[in-house]
Amino acid sequence: MKITSFFWQEIVLPILEDIKPRVIVLSAGFDAFKGEGLATMELSERFYYFAGASLSRFSLAVILEGGYSVGLRKGLPAFIRGYLEGEPELEKISPKYGTIKVVEGVREIRSEWWGI
Repeated sequence: MKITSFFWQEIVLPILEDIKPRVIVLSAGFDAFKGEGLATMELSERFYYFAGASLSRFSLAVILEGGYSVGLRKGLPAFIRGYLEGEPELEKISPKYGTIKVVEGVREIRSEWWGI
């Protein structure tokens, strides 16, 4: 979860804080859940809980669009539980150099639209 939560904390959340949306339309794909077999990310219940909790202060319109096996059975309940409980567990993350370079690249691209 560390790489994904690092990206989430460094890219996704700052954009949301900057634009302060009234509603977020979320394409809720659970195909990246570990064991789903449709993606290589292998996200865990812990990440989906974290994502839900970190979005809990926003109104959501959620559209299910992928991951209909283990991802749906485990990822969706974890996301909903996180959203309802609303307390993301921020962990100290020590990303690898390659991860930091990817995030820096995304920041550079996004700087055209968001000054954060």
